[in-house]
Amino acid sequence: MKYKNLHIIINEEIQNTLDETYKSVDEIKKLANDILIKTAEINFEKYNTDGSFRYIYGVNVDKMDSSKYDEIKNYVADSNVQIYFQPKDDKSSNKADYSNIITYKGEKYNPRTERDINLYYDYNRFKEKIDEILKEQVISRSDFYSKLYYEFYTSLVHELQHSYDDYRSGGMAYNTPENEKYRKKYLQKSDNNVSRSQINDLESYREYLNLPHEIWARFSQAMIKVRFYTWDYDKSNDKQIIYTMYPLNQVLKDFRYAFDNFKVLSPEMQKRLYRKVSQFWHIEQEKINKINKNGGEKS
Repeated sequence: MKYKNLHIIINEEIQNTLDETYKSVDEIKKLANDILIKTAEINFEKYNTDGSFRYIYGVNVDKMDSSKYDEIKNYVADSNVQIYFQPKDDKSSNKADYSNIITYKGEKYNPRTERDINLYYDYNRFKEKIDEILKEQVISRSDFYSKLYYEFYTSLVHELQHSYDDYRSGGMAYNTPENEKYRKKYLQKSDNNVSRSQINDLESYREYLNLPHEIWARFSQAMIKVRFYTWDYDKSNDKQIIYTMYPLNQVLKDFRYAFDNFKVLSPEMQKRLYRKVSQFWHIEQEKINKINKNGGEKS
């Protein structure tokens, strides 16, 4: 009984660690965008020089400007996470994965151990898009960035959330009782990495979707699509913008549709995620109220 209670306590501590904050989710989204901007910067001139698309050079997370972030600042500065853009196998449907190093009890987490985020894409289709532009004109940094954004942004947010959770939990995000049970049930003894690419059937897929680290990665991914407010010009002053919050019920409904496989979650987890979105909604409401008081100008 004592062991079981300790197991529960440890699991609750990990769950609390992974409980996403408004700021961390917002900054993970910004980091993903900044990575794609940086990727565009280091690639587009090469294509113009060569006159054709070859491949996409990746970047390292710690090469980004960590001073731009608050909550994830140490993660950006300290972690050795490589972003790779990989042509995918014709038979593979996997969009991305995070290659984490499992940290077991008693082992010290080392953020400088290289960990990889792989973003997979259809090489021939992507090359055709870029080469088509190069036939007519040079490709601009912004044009290439837009191609990267629509191809990789949501998947990159998802995998960065995995990586950040791994970092801030000291590797324990992947060492939960749920993960251990999943590994023993579905994975080979030599294979410690729990990822979507290893799923072979509906049962294992359903259980994978309910793993804590996977739930919160999908949460951040869903928040890309959720809109908390709209805006319009003030009728009495067409130079001033007025922001209006969407009703909370509408935001929760939009979140439910944006969250991948929301229905497979337990009712308790669904309620927990609804509470988290409601917290975010109230934070956004406070921001919007301040903006409207300042004449509709965002700081």
